[in-house]
Amino acid sequence: MSTKALEDMYETVNAGAALERERLLKLKAEVEKCCPPPVSKPPCNYAPCPTPPKLEEPKHGGNTIPITEQPKVAGASPGMVMPG
Repeated sequence: MSTKALEDMYETVNAGAALERERLLKLKAEVEKCCPPPVSKPPCNYAPCPTPPKLEEPKHGGNTIPITEQPKVAGASPGMVMPG
């Protein structure tokens, strides 16, 4: 059964209530026409993060030794950095 059929049936059974409902709907439409309800702001506003600056190449100096120049140690895995 459609909502229109239910509404028609309701109007025939409760004519006074149906007229009151119609009057209230018209009144509500008039009030909203002159004074629309406030529009709420969304709870969050997406803003993308700024692009970070490019990283500079690391400067080798001090106590650091590039991995390619690490001394060979028995039992050490390739790429393992030995404390210096």
